[in-house]
Amino acid sequence: MLKELASSLSGPLCSLFQRSLEHGSVPTDWKVGEVIPIFKKGKKDDPANYRPVSLTSVPSKVLESVVKDKIIEHFIETQQLNAAQHGFLPKHSCVTQLLSTLESLTSILEKGDGVDIIYLDFRKAFDSVPHLRLLQKLHDMGIRGRLLSWIRAFLCGREQRVMVSGTPSSWASVASGIPQGTVLGPTLFLAYINDLPNCVNNFIKMFADDAKLFGKAASNTDHEQLQADLHALTEWAGKWLLPFNTAKCCSLHLGSGNPRRSYLIQGTELEQKVVEKDLGVMVDQQLKFREQASAAVSKGN
Repeated sequence: MLKELASSLSGPLCSLFQRSLEHGSVPTDWKVGEVIPIFKKGKKDDPANYRPVSLTSVPSKVLESVVKDKIIEHFIETQQLNAAQHGFLPKHSCVTQLLSTLESLTSILEKGDGVDIIYLDFRKAFDSVPHLRLLQKLHDMGIRGRLLSWIRAFLCGREQRVMVSGTPSSWASVASGIPQGTVLGPTLFLAYINDLPNCVNNFIKMFADDAKLFGKAASNTDHEQLQADLHALTEWAGKWLLPFNTAKCCSLHLGSGNPRRSYLIQGTELEQKVVEKDLGVMVDQQLKFREQASAAVSKGN
């Protein structure tokens, strides 16, 4: 509708957007959302197995898109974005992350060494981000003045309700987290998690909140260094209130000579997998992708 009526609506919307940015305020109607539960996997009667996608105002999304582009432009110009991050960025994608990871893995394996990969899973990452800490990180990255005030207004004072089969719940205030379903949300999350890779000495690759730590696994020293990196990541997660879901974290051992040692997160031993799904691609211990090919054939049939 906005596209069809652009000649009539562009003027009023432009005035509304300018007033919103100049005053650092967001209309109340833009801060309410209807959460639609999207089933992921597992038992359908478990609410934890649903992704909460928030349906929000379309005019708000238009302004968010403008703000997002300017923030990303600022981050790129000031070279603040960590190279380990591939999510929601120009010229970056799941494919670029997987390709760069594969290049690093094969370079180690070709030397005859094993590789240990530790897949990390945050517990409700987007819903857990504390607003004040996020705003402080944005300030430190150069987002200040009226724009920071506008983002504060965008995050705070939000309300939402859950809609299931056409029946709504009562309205509830949102105390923390980045609203899923918004245009600006993923960019704010990237800023919050941007310094995570600085904690480690081995390789780390990220796509939004999906992260994997990996490195050479040929000696006790290699294992101790990976475990030390894992401990540093756990400390970062505790400091910034983004705890890991240890039940979903796991390790994968590559290479025929890999000693296959176990790893711990806060005293909990991680499950050792034979095959793990990595951004939609099934990765096995031989790095042959047989499971991926078999799944593709089955789906095709």
